[in-house]
Amino acid sequence: MNTYTITYFLPVLVLLSSSTVCKISIAQASRCCNNHPELGECVPGEKNGKCWEFCIADCEKGGFCKNISSGPVCHCYC
Repeated sequence: MNTYTITYFLPVLVLLSSSTVCKISIAQASRCCNNHPELGECVPGEKNGKCWEFCIADCEKGGFCKNISSGPVCHCYC
């Protein structure tokens, strides 16, 4: 009975852990190289830290406040 449990439990554990890694990668990909208007207004050229702090958590290069046609937004570097 123990061998049966281990034999089937181990593949399930591996599948669950790989799906978690996949979700993390997708979350990082959606943060980097994108604008994030959900963070609210920012001031281009000023280092208030909001954009940087949000982006540096998942994007290696951080982020900055970017001017776009609808107004300034936080943008995470690629």
